Amino acid sequence: MAESMTERKIHFDPTINLGHILTAGTFLVVAAAGYATMDARVSSLEREQKTQKTEQRETVVNAETRLLARITEQRAAMDQTQVRVADDIREIKTLMRDGFRDLDAKLDRKADKPGR
Repeated sequence: MAESMTERKIHFDPTINLGHILTAGTFLVVAAAGYATMDARVSSLEREQKTQKTEQRETVVNAETRLLARITEQRAAMDQTQVRVADDIREIKTLMRDGFRDLDAKLDRKADKPGR
């Protein structure tokens, strides 16, 4: 039983053989390739993000320009409407004034006629 315990213990052998070197070399190559691939992907994503930001800015600027143009058109139309309404009000006031003058004149003529 004592022998089986000693046989099961882990041994450390300080020798370096070709398998160890190949394993370490393969690990380093795979790690470097993984880093390079990941770096390329990150760079690609950063470029794509910059492109999207530029496109987004252009879209926002275009939308703002269109909105400002529409607002300007609406203000111009509203100003024209206000001018037309003011003109219509002046015309109505003039018509009412003239109508009241005519009515006043008719009432004065009727009051001046005897017998009625």
